[in-house]
Amino acid sequence: GLDGKKQDGEEEPRRGSDVRANATVGFVDGILGNASVDVSFERKVKCAKCKGEGRLPRTVIKCPACDGTGIAAEEKAVTVTIPDGGVRHNQMLRLKGQGDSGVPSPANDGDLLVTLCVLYQDEPKETTRD
Repeated sequence: GLDGKKQDGEEEPRRGSDVRANATVGFVDGILGNASVDVSFERKVKCAKCKGEGRLPRTVIKCPACDGTGIAAEEKAVTVTIPDGGVRHNQMLRLKGQGDSGVPSPANDGDLLVTLCVLYQDEPKETTRD
């Protein structure tokens, strides 16, 4: 239906939005890969207090946790594995199902898109001894 509900009253499946985050990796880890980096980000999930209804259970009172939207922000951290063989500077890695929550189930969650910044280190300077 046009209101996001099927004719039997169930919600139509909707995919959650993708979430973007950035991570910085060292030169050696970025070039060689086979390493990992921790990434923290915020995503939108179904409000735990009202179970996504927007109101307190068995009432018409607006849920104070989500301000009646049924959606709450969640801080999350994941470990991103740098693939063997490394990555390019500003390469994006997709982590399936780590983005905003989908409706009605986690099977519809969006993805986390992580852009990797590879630090380029200066060549060691030659030193001379007197």
